[in-house]
Amino acid sequence: PPGGGVGWGGKDRGSNEDILTGLKLTGYFLEHWAFTHHSRGVPEARLTLQRRLETSLSREDAKAQSFV
Repeated sequence: PPGGGVGWGGKDRGSNEDILTGLKLTGYFLEHWAFTHHSRGVPEARLTLQRRLETSLSREDAKAQSFV
């Protein structure tokens, strides 16, 4: 973006942990505010994405710990 800010595709992308933190934060908002009055709740695809990322990160952590 103009002005030297960080934008899409830049070197300063967030880590997987940053993405998971963002999913948890927005998930709280979606669950408690946006989808509170919907009978279906938060879309299953979004919940699955968060679970898969959590699983992937916990596997990476376990693998990293085994090399220490």
